[in-house]
Amino acid sequence: MKALLGPVGSALALLLAGSLVAAGAMDARGTLFPTARLETGRLLVARPGMLDPNFAGTVVLLFSYGEAGAAGVIVNRSTRTTLSHALPQVEALAERPEVLFRGGPVAVDRLIFTFRATALPEGCLPVLADVCASGSLEVVSAALDGERPTIEFKGFAGHAGWAPGQLEWEIEQDRWYVVPGDSRWIFDSSPDDLWPELIRLAESPLA
Repeated sequence: MKALLGPVGSALALLLAGSLVAAGAMDARGTLFPTARLETGRLLVARPGMLDPNFAGTVVLLFSYGEAGAAGVIVNRSTRTTLSHALPQVEALAERPEVLFRGGPVAVDRLIFTFRATALPEGCLPVLADVCASGSLEVVSAALDGERPTIEFKGFAGHAGWAPGQLEWEIEQDRWYVVPGDSRWIFDSSPDDLWPELIRLAESPLA
């Protein structure tokens, strides 16, 4: 298993280089909140009618959205493989219980990490106020060196990516709900319960 370095459909490579420009705001149909707009940090919740098996029943955290397209990771498809097993060369992961997630169908041999902390690790790209993303093993090692005992993190094999205009088209086809991001959904919710809970909220008469 390789860390996410080099080409990744250009999405994360551009992202980490700070090259993506925030796109103009647009209202998405069927959003959980009327003001929810596509931007970095949003959660995409697959509607029950999603036919693509890559995304049926998924919740995707967008770590990149702009003129170059969109990219994110599926946050509710966990595996039984621990990160320490997938990355035995990273001593900081030894004996830790965190498991690997299936982040998406693109670049499945490369890893992306998300972190939650009040003080985010250096070299990590901000996604939410308390969440960032990185494809660097150096960032992982530095974040877990004992100086940040309260940091939380997740590792994802692969990611999801959309060409310019593709995600907007999918939303117009009623394939996704767009939900304001919150680290509690990503780190505190059970992966198995997250999608049903967000669907229940999105389709509630109060939504």
